[in-house]
Amino acid sequence: MVGNRFTTGTGLVLITLMICFAVWGSLIGLLQLLDVPFSQFQDPNQITQSSTLIALIGFVVTPILTVVLVNRLIQKRAFSFFTTQPDALHSFEIFFALGASVKWISSIIALRFSPSVSLGVALDHIHYGLWALYFSWSFILIFLRSFGEELLFRAYPLTTSERNPFAMIIVAACLSSLAQFLTNGAVELWALIQGLLFGVAAGLIYLKNKNLWAAVGFHMGFSFIAHAFSDKDWRFGGIIKIQGLETELEIKTTCAVLALFCAFKLYKRFHDLPTHSVIKKA
Repeated sequence: MVGNRFTTGTGLVLITLMICFAVWGSLIGLLQLLDVPFSQFQDPNQITQSSTLIALIGFVVTPILTVVLVNRLIQKRAFSFFTTQPDALHSFEIFFALGASVKWISSIIALRFSPSVSLGVALDHIHYGLWALYFSWSFILIFLRSFGEELLFRAYPLTTSERNPFAMIIVAACLSSLAQFLTNGAVELWALIQGLLFGVAAGLIYLKNKNLWAAVGFHMGFSFIAHAFSDKDWRFGGIIKIQGLETELEIKTTCAVLALFCAFKLYKRFHDLPTHSVIKKA
C-alpha cells in the first residue's frame, strides 16, 4: 500500500514535481558553476550565445521530459497527453485568443493610467528576414514553455491526482509561481501573485475542458501579447515597443483582470451545477 501510494495519485504528482524542480535546480547550479548570470538571458546581445541557447532549451524541455519519463518508467503506461483530440486545433485557437485578450485588456488599462507612455515600432531599421528568424525562435520558446508548464502543472496533476481538483489547482499554481524564482531569477511579490492567479485560471480552463491544448493556447496567447507588446527588444519577439509603462501598475492590473476571470469561471462552474448531483463538465 505504501509503495502504491507513491506510484499513483497525489504521491506520484508530488514526486514528479520534485524531480522537475531538482533538475531545474541542477541547471541553475551548473550555470553558476560556469559563471553564467541570469542577466544574460535578458540581454538581447547574448541571446545567440551557446550557453544561453542550451540553458533555455534545458529549462523549457525539462517539464516535458520529466512527465514523459515518469509516465513511462513509473506508471508504465502509454503517454496520452500528446493525443490530438478532434477539436484540439479549434480549442487551441479559441483559448489563444482568450489568453491574448486577457493580457491585452490588462495592458490597455495600465496604459490608460500610466502618466507618460510612448509607443513605437520595435522593428525600425531592421532586416525583416533577420527579425523573422529571431521571432520564430521566440515563438517556439513560448510554445515549448507554455506546453511544458501546462503539462506539468495542470494536465498531469489534474489527470493523475485523486485529491480535490480545486486543491490541486491551488497547489500546482503556487508551485508554478514559485518556479519563477528558479527560471527567471529574482521575482517581485506582485509577479508571484500574478503567476498564482494565472495558474488558477489555466487550471480552471483545463478542469472544464479536459483538453491540454486549451490550457496551452490560453498560456501561449497571454505570453505572446506580453512579449509582442512590451518594452522587450525585437530579438525577444517584440513588435510594438511600449516605453514608460509602470511595471508594477501593469502587473497589478493583470492580477485584477485574472482575478475577475477566475471569479467568473468559478461562478459559471458552480452556478451550472445541479443541486442534486455533480456534473462531469461545467
